[in-house]
Amino acid sequence: MRISEKAKTPDGVPVQLEDWGDFYLIGAYPVAKNYGRYELIKRGSPFRLTIKTSAPFSDFDNLKTGAKTIEDMAGQFWDGERDKFYLGMDTEYFEVAHKATVCF
Repeated sequence: MRISEKAKTPDGVPVQLEDWGDFYLIGAYPVAKNYGRYELIKRGSPFRLTIKTSAPFSDFDNLKTGAKTIEDMAGQFWDGERDKFYLGMDTEYFEVAHKATVCF
């Protein structure tokens, strides 16, 4: 993997365009609004979010300029609903699954 370009969105989220040889991905590092199981992802800390897109160059440029937000790309998140949950987006599946793992 080679990082082709690094930038920040207008919201200050670090993003990078990654060349994986046969394909490109966009890596983003937003701050988590929810914590993950076993707290590997911590609320308030950046986490790795991978975006797999058919138009990586234009989508990367759109993220840099603010024409698109990370949330606009949700349909292309590598970890789908899990990434949405960490971002604090509305996702019923992980809200229910996460509540089941909470211990008091």
